[in-house]
Amino acid sequence: QSNFQWNDFLFRKEDHYAMTKYAILMDWIDQLRQNEVDCIKTVLVIGCGSGELAVMLSDKGFEVTAFDIDQASVALAKKISGTRASSIRFLISTLEEFPSNQQYDLVIATDVIEHISNDKLACEKILELTQAKKFIIITVPAMQFLFGIHDEKLGHYRRYNQNQLKSLFKSKTNILKSRYFGLFFVPLTFFISRVFRKSYPQPNGKKSVFSQILKFLFGIERKCPGPIGTSLLMLSQKL
Repeated sequence: QSNFQWNDFLFRKEDHYAMTKYAILMDWIDQLRQNEVDCIKTVLVIGCGSGELAVMLSDKGFEVTAFDIDQASVALAKKISGTRASSIRFLISTLEEFPSNQQYDLVIATDVIEHISNDKLACEKILELTQAKKFIIITVPAMQFLFGIHDEKLGHYRRYNQNQLKSLFKSKTNILKSRYFGLFFVPLTFFISRVFRKSYPQPNGKKSVFSQILKFLFGIERKCPGPIGTSLLMLSQKL
């Protein structure tokens, strides 16, 4: 895994974009539990990265298994999870090699399948790991016209629109929710990553005016999805 990806993980907790995206996913999960309290007990997080989402899920009382291809990322996830590390099963594995002998009530793959050349096979494996009538959450980078140096450095093969992502799952799942996120980042991504081919500026941990404006805007977008965005989020139920 590249140092570029590693640095991205190091700043994740200070990243209002990433943390708001996770908050949207947690909103969806809370809504599922409100409809059926015991519908989700076991959760698998594919590509756990630095572990923030796994921690959020553990704090909600779920039995969490989380894995990543990179040993250093899993070590960082264990460090970030702190005392919760003992309640989260962290593993090092690729999606292809992860054993299919256990199925989960909820399988989450955040920004994973765009890293895999054959995304159809990846989605078939995700379906194998999901119990019948249970749930899958997928997030991917959105809008192929935004594909730029940031994607290249992270090892992305593609970006997606809603129809493309839905087509990978629609024959074997019911699509419950699908939305874009990151409307306000679309012009920044286009010009910085695609046109000027520069890396995004990393958060410095300081509460700048710009950072607080972004936090406010993402808070609005958490409740009000835009027509496009830099990320695409989808919730489905396996048939």
